[in-house]
Amino acid sequence: MKPKIFILEDDESIRDLYPYILGEENYDMSTFSCAKDFKENSNEIPQMYILDVMLPDGNGLDIYRELQQNPATADVPVLIMSAHEDPIYVRKQFPRANFLSKPFDITKLIDSVAKNIRLTGA
Repeated sequence: MKPKIFILEDDESIRDLYPYILGEENYDMSTFSCAKDFKENSNEIPQMYILDVMLPDGNGLDIYRELQQNPATADVPVLIMSAHEDPIYVRKQFPRANFLSKPFDITKLIDSVAKNIRLTGA
């Protein structure tokens, strides 16, 4: 069974890249364009979350907090991605999360996802 990744990204051009980048790595992905869709359609628990920070209807950091407060998702690895947030701030405020600045290096994205999926035992 392919490891499942939930991706919350409002930028359509970036969202459309994920299947090309991570599909080659044999991951199953569900993508969401806004916080509302993510919350309404993410009934199952994946092996990893990738969250954009700036969303049209919310903030990926708030969603990260919600995931951490839920015992069912608290241990699922999260990769936070942003072009606007200060990496030092994010790492300080959210030490359990991984952070990748946009524009991102494809190799770093693949490596980060692979490392975190391995940690889940998937």
